[in-house]
Amino acid sequence: MDLSLVFLEKGLELSNQAGRVGLICTSQWLTADYGQNLRRMLSGGRLHEIVDFGSLPVFANASTYPAILVLSPTPASALTVRRINNAEDLNTHGIHGAPAVTVRLSSLTAAPWNLGRLDIARILQRSKLAWKPLSAFGGAYIGCKTGMNQAFVLSSGEARKLRLEKAALLSYALRGGEVGRYARVEPDAVVIYPYREGPNGSPELIPETELKRDYPHVHAYLLSFKDQLRQRQDSRRFYAKGVEWYRHLRPGTFRYIRPPKLVFKAIAKSACGGFLAENTAFDGANCPAIIPENLEGRHQVPAGSSQFAAGVLPLEKRLSTEARGLLEVQRHLPERDSHPRPRLVETRRPIASRADGATGRADARVKPAAPRRSNTAGEDRARTANCRDGHADRPLGL
Repeated sequence: MDLSLVFLEKGLELSNQAGRVGLICTSQWLTADYGQNLRRMLSGGRLHEIVDFGSLPVFANASTYPAILVLSPTPASALTVRRINNAEDLNTHGIHGAPAVTVRLSSLTAAPWNLGRLDIARILQRSKLAWKPLSAFGGAYIGCKTGMNQAFVLSSGEARKLRLEKAALLSYALRGGEVGRYARVEPDAVVIYPYREGPNGSPELIPETELKRDYPHVHAYLLSFKDQLRQRQDSRRFYAKGVEWYRHLRPGTFRYIRPPKLVFKAIAKSACGGFLAENTAFDGANCPAIIPENLEGRHQVPAGSSQFAAGVLPLEKRLSTEARGLLEVQRHLPERDSHPRPRLVETRRPIASRADGATGRADARVKPAAPRRSNTAGEDRARTANCRDGHADRPLGL
């Protein structure tokens, strides 16, 4: 729970009409789902100023995404935002010297706040271009977070040498470097996943006695890290002290482990996404994934290389009988193309959904391409996303 919401609301309650309240606390509520009600309450002008420190180390040994907030029961005419981008400016002089950006109150609602950053949706609306939010087509997910990759993540070669049982391993898109544009993603890393599938795809931790019996090599390997695993913390809270010492920080859900998905390199100069097969896991901080769910009507699927086609074609086998054969993918392409250029290929009828609406939807927005047109250099699309997983609301940029 983000206790800053309680302090912000209580501070306004205790202040008189002419008073002001200043707090330094986390800024995650600005975009997270759980901050919706607070954003609605403050959108009328009771938040006067924000000094946003981003991820700078304001507090030692704590990643809190802090911000200074100035509030008052008397509404302001606009919101003033200052951003501190460099550690050397973490002082009074740096804060007062930071440029101020004025944000109109009319742009603030209960929806996530952009606060003067590039707003793709607004640009598209002003340009009167046709577009739809990514959530109309599927969901973006943050995936599986182990809490200690040193213990849970190995190369496939290391796993073979240690004779780790394959049934407890998942291929793991971890760093982003394994993602190739329009290509099948084949991670070398594997993650130990000590869970079985429960109702509605929920992960159920395998009891240690059962883990030791059925996966003795995996259990012995994890046992060598037991002391370190029990010391893991999340928001200064020990979460693996007891019998669940080998649990993941956020195991995710089988609802986005089971289906095939599109994964993207989180940090790249240009959009870079590829196909990740079914029964795989991913670290959404470096390799966020999108699972198509509602591809209805005449939307377009990129196809530009034999590698990408090899990844997309198996998706047809996962579709319903009625929808099979509807993906038009260029099948006669050169075996190797060092610089594949995507061609946009239409689908003619609705494509069946493969995901069932797990938590962690994105509100990224993309502009559908016009039918039968090739991309040009000026048609690069910017994408933003605000994702959360099923265990804690955390903003994630795509």
